[in-house]
Amino acid sequence: MAIDLSFNDTQTMLRDSAREFFGAKLPLTKLRERTTKGDFSEAIWREMADLGWLGMGLPEACGGFACSLSDFYAFYLEMGRQLVDVPHLESVVVAGGLIAAAGRDADHATLAAIAAGDTVVAPALFEENGGHCADDVHLTIDGGRLRGRKMYVRFAGQASHLLVAARDGGRLALFLVEATQPGVTITSLPNIARTPLYRVDVDLLVGELARIGGGRDITAEFNEVIARAAILLAAEVAGAGERILEFTVNYAKERSQFGVPIGKYQAIQYLCTDIALHYRHTSLFALHAASREGEEDFLLRASLAKAEACRAAGAMTFASHEVHAGIGFMEDYDLQLFTRRAKLWENLYGDRRAHLEMIARLA
Repeated sequence: MAIDLSFNDTQTMLRDSAREFFGAKLPLTKLRERTTKGDFSEAIWREMADLGWLGMGLPEACGGFACSLSDFYAFYLEMGRQLVDVPHLESVVVAGGLIAAAGRDADHATLAAIAAGDTVVAPALFEENGGHCADDVHLTIDGGRLRGRKMYVRFAGQASHLLVAARDGGRLALFLVEATQPGVTITSLPNIARTPLYRVDVDLLVGELARIGGGRDITAEFNEVIARAAILLAAEVAGAGERILEFTVNYAKERSQFGVPIGKYQAIQYLCTDIALHYRHTSLFALHAASREGEEDFLLRASLAKAEACRAAGAMTFASHEVHAGIGFMEDYDLQLFTRRAKLWENLYGDRRAHLEMIARLA
């Protein structure tokens, strides 16, 4: 089956407006200057809300608008290209997607607050070994009490609410809790990516009002939403790869050795070609997976895209370091920012091994 690689008008508009906005508001120089605490700019978050980007894919009744996964793909290419570190994936795509999929009218106020930028919801889904599907959720609720630990929760320290996944009598359930309420302890986790990453310990009683989706099992919806997130991470890797290729080729043209630009040497050309192949492959896998949303093989395609992205993230930065040599590790150089973020992309919502195992089960 042929894949249409062209963007429609909506996707072109999203890509172009995102590139202009993020390039002006969040240049890589600001990312280098940011502390390891990893706070994001609330002013920029508000501007993103004003542009409608926090309502992507959310119900129109809640201030959102219809948005296909292919539309998201165009937007997330630019997120990766600029290494944008805001909780869009967490609050809008994952938390917003899960709450919307639950289909409870009582949750419309939360979705409206997400779309308006008034509320940031951090998904606290997985435990010590991370995860990429409902089978990886092990925390249980007993007698209405949530007690346990969630790991690697992005933006928990900046969130107003947490969306906690737990097992209730064998069924998968979600609970919306305030991040600052007694019984919730949030601890920062230093990490090479310098992204806001936290450990969340919970020990609190939760009522039925906190339960998203009532008493039904939401395993299918959970897996669909996490698959979307995995595809969008692959889109970020593809966008980053395009940027890495650009500055690597430019460096190979400008840096001279033995009287000629190093780009004249075949070994350097091979490395640049490797970067191009990895980013193109990732882009193709992610775009194809996005186009399969709602189809029977969607989860399989999502795992294929994420597995390829996990491989590409490290391979592209490694090849670029081979070209740049020592300067690529300098703090005031852009490449090290992409190398750091690659470690996050390789592990968030399932590493390569986890997705290869998923492919083996689904294929």
